[in-house]
Amino acid sequence: MGLLATLVAALPGPARAQAPVRLAAQAAPVPARLQARVAEAVARTWGVDTTGMVLSWGVGSLADVPDTSNFRLLGNGEGGWFAVMVERPDRPVAAIRLRAGLVRERLVAARALRSGLRLVAGDIRREQHLRWGPPEAPDEADVQEGWVVRRPLSAGEELLRPRVEPPPVVLAGQPVRLLWQEGNVAVAIEGTALNDAALGAAVRIRTTRRQGIVQATATAPGEARMMR
Repeated sequence: MGLLATLVAALPGPARAQAPVRLAAQAAPVPARLQARVAEAVARTWGVDTTGMVLSWGVGSLADVPDTSNFRLLGNGEGGWFAVMVERPDRPVAAIRLRAGLVRERLVAARALRSGLRLVAGDIRREQHLRWGPPEAPDEADVQEGWVVRRPLSAGEELLRPRVEPPPVVLAGQPVRLLWQEGNVAVAIEGTALNDAALGAAVRIRTTRRQGIVQATATAPGEARMMR
């Protein structure tokens, strides 16, 4: 069994979430300066800075290791897990497991919300949350007032797509102006939307011309652009 696999097998289960802090360590078995250097290495791996980073160390101690020692960070940080290999003068390389996470603000339901409700300020609460592992890709847009709840939500449940969606700018059954452009030639025809669509979403439109039903993209209230 390889060294990294051995370290993984020896690790205890996931640590409990810690209080939101800029940089913290559990049990502090590592010199503070070395911890900071390890945090910077994790940040480079994830493409972030160390703001809100939390480090939780596995069994063992590097307290007697000079804080300027060379080290290697092994693993890709999936689930926050790494192995840290630290060189020691005239002694074998020291190894210790590490779990890293980031404290970030997230939006949650301030109360129980029913499906179809449009969010108002009192429905949204901001809270700090520790997520083990690299940051998630940001949403296309932050949840805002006016977004629509797509399924019942409990108080404290995170407001994420597709649980909540932007409000539609095109409504099923209502008239919609369909635009088509090719070079300097532009055509606009009238039709009827067959489904609700938020800004940038797909909408099916029934026209009165030969086109019948066409696929388009909602571009503004009551307007859409024909897909090519």
